[in-house]
Amino acid sequence: MAVSVDAAADGAALVDRLGLGYPVLSDPELEATAAWGVVDEDNRIAWPAIFVVGRDGRVAWRSLSETYKERAAPSAILDALDALPEAQGQTVSTASRGAVWLEPRESHVKAPEAPTPRTRNQNP
Repeated sequence: MAVSVDAAADGAALVDRLGLGYPVLSDPELEATAAWGVVDEDNRIAWPAIFVVGRDGRVAWRSLSETYKERAAPSAILDALDALPEAQGQTVSTASRGAVWLEPRESHVKAPEAPTPRTRNQNP
C-alpha cells in the first residue's frame, strides 16, 4: 500500500491513472505520516519514504529521501522484500506496474536496475 497526504479522491485517481495493483490511502491530517516519523512540519508535507514491514509488524528496511526526485532503486526494495523471513523459498515480483507480491522463486521477475539515487537506505 501507499500513503499520501493528498485527498482520498486524488489517491483513487492515481490508482486508476497508473493502473496500480495496490491502494493509495489518504492522510491529509498527517497523522499516519507523523506516526512513521516522516512529516515535514514546516511545510505540512510528507518526506518521501519507503518502509518494508514484515508480517510481524516490524520494520525490516527503510529508505528516507529529502525530495520526491530521489528514490531507492527498485532492486534495493526487492532485495529487502526477499530478505523477509516470510519470503523464504519465494521471491518478489513487480510485473504488474509496481504491485508487489510473493511468488515461487522459479518464476522470479526482477525489476530493471535504475540509477542509484542518493537516498538513506537503512536497516533499522
